[in-house]
Amino acid sequence: MSAHSAATREENAYDKRTGEYSLTGKMTTTVSVQLTVRALDLLDVLGSRMATHEALAPREVSWHVDWDNPAWPDVRAAAIQAAIAKGRDYAAALGGRLSTVEHIADPGFLTGNGQGWVSTGGVSMGYSGGGESSDAPSLDPVPQVLTALIEARFIADGITLTPDSQGQI
Repeated sequence: MSAHSAATREENAYDKRTGEYSLTGKMTTTVSVQLTVRALDLLDVLGSRMATHEALAPREVSWHVDWDNPAWPDVRAAAIQAAIAKGRDYAAALGGRLSTVEHIADPGFLTGNGQGWVSTGGVSMGYSGGGESSDAPSLDPVPQVLTALIEARFIADGITLTPDSQGQI
């Protein structure tokens, strides 16, 4: 568990008579807390305990796959095979064939600006705590979609780009 941001603000109330907001003299403080859970069998217990804290108001539950998940090599291998197939298609469209792999890497690897993998599947939820509800927030995991991104550069042989009768290639 980690707290990664905090904010304090003065509380305002809407005056129906004047149509304006005015300060109530109260302060509201929020702290964003991140809980990382890998023991999914504890989710029901965690949700129940969260529901017992009046001042706790969860606003989002999201799910991510760790960078060292054993599925990543398979996903990356599939991305590489897809890139090779696409490279073959391009070469064939130009009358040639792939001959050499020049470069395969995670996007941004050469410039240091990329991670090469994406995990999607986060879900936002509208749980409102603060004593308004005794229901535990839903912490059910959502399916994750793993997508590996790669950069690939190939050399193709047998391609001759000759100009047509108008000088166009």
